[in-house]
Amino acid sequence: MFPHSEPAAAEQKRGSRRRDDTTTLRARSEQIASEIADDWPDASRALRSTEHPDRLLWALRAATDLAEGRTHDSLRAFVQSHANDTKARDDVHHLLATMGFDHETLIALGVARNPYIWLGGPILLHTTDGSVLDLSAFPGPYDIRLSPHMLPRVTVTGPCDVLLVAENRQAAETVCDTRADLPAVWCHGQLPDAVV
Repeated sequence: MFPHSEPAAAEQKRGSRRRDDTTTLRARSEQIASEIADDWPDASRALRSTEHPDRLLWALRAATDLAEGRTHDSLRAFVQSHANDTKARDDVHHLLATMGFDHETLIALGVARNPYIWLGGPILLHTTDGSVLDLSAFPGPYDIRLSPHMLPRVTVTGPCDVLLVAENRQAAETVCDTRADLPAVWCHGQLPDAVV
């Protein structure tokens, strides 16, 4: 069996174009990696160590924004500006973190998602402006979004020497409903540094 010459030539042309595009992408990545190495060493390392062309393309887009001082209003705004579709890559913050972009770099890009903590029971929440909110007055747990610029301070009140940390929201809600005297913390999955 012999392939027809026209489809074979078209496939060969597509393959050649993909190789050329990848070579161009790698050359541009190396150029940007050199430009940002002093200010954004994590992004520079990510550019130099990423092999897969699709992942490298997203790293290059992010690094180019860093090099040009461009910040986005949100993760979706970043994706929209690079792919003209807000849902083209809604996990790009995870992708960049997996490639080695630091959380501070993701914040600078505007793609970081702030972690949440859920609190309930005899807990005082001290905000950065000096306000204090007594969480024991209501059934919890309450969603608190932790911005790196406005981390609240938490004080456990009452006679209890137990702090319940739960990964299951329903369990945390049950504890808040049945044992209002226990301070409870719920966090989905591994605790982020801001929560700790």
